[in-house]
Amino acid sequence: MALVGYDLGFGDLKVSAQVLDAAGKEVAGGQVRVLQREAAAAGGPDRLIAAFRPPKLPPGEYVLKVTLSGAAGPVGTSSAPFVVAAAH
Repeated sequence: MALVGYDLGFGDLKVSAQVLDAAGKEVAGGQVRVLQREAAAAGGPDRLIAAFRPPKLPPGEYVLKVTLSGAAGPVGTSSAPFVVAAAH
């Protein structure tokens, strides 16, 4: 997945992810890691390429919540809905 952010600071960033079910409860498992970071040029955004391995999920609606953290603590959180379809 691609992550974009402004004013992320210098140094390594840590990324964490949570998967929430339709009721807003966290689903355990899943893993995310930053593969590459492209620093901003002239006030533009930093771009990060990350890999996300979700937990095994039954069909349904979910939200992926991603938080970036630097040496000074969390720098931003974003969420995106997604759906796991039933296998045919």
